[in-house]
Amino acid sequence: MGKGLTITAFVFSFLIPIVGLILGIIAYNKAKEDPEALKDLAIAAIVIGAILTVIPLLILLIVGVAWMQVKGTIEDGSSQIELSTQCMLVDLRINSIDTSSDTISISRGVAGEGINKIKVYINSQEKAEIDATPLETVGSQEIPIEINPGDLVEISAVIGEFPCTQRYSLEAE
Repeated sequence: MGKGLTITAFVFSFLIPIVGLILGIIAYNKAKEDPEALKDLAIAAIVIGAILTVIPLLILLIVGVAWMQVKGTIEDGSSQIELSTQCMLVDLRINSIDTSSDTISISRGVAGEGINKIKVYINSQEKAEIDATPLETVGSQEIPIEINPGDLVEISAVIGEFPCTQRYSLEAE
């Protein structure tokens, strides 16, 4: 009885590793009582069954973690593309720059995504980030900011927390 169970455990440790592992443990326990049993073969069935059971589980774990990373990257990328598309639909304009009253008049020509904020750059340096509630749809807004003649004034929209990369510019006279 002990030899047959041990051989069966060894064979199953390759075919269905978890079954081979369980049968190997049973065969090993019986081999303690039966001196003619193949104790070493039972140990081999346990080791092989354990290894061949654990390796596929580790592979599944690694593949699962890798898939979650890939999925997250794809979702983040599609969100960035969607926000970039929304930014392209923002139609901001600098209508005028008045250096005597230090104001910039801006407007929005087309309704699209809601703009949360507008960033103002003077000579490529960010100088202000203002609330853009008046420009959530088509409209205009005056921005008080210190401007000198010859300054390059640029504005860009912020949608949500995402700053749009395109800037609209006009040089102060």
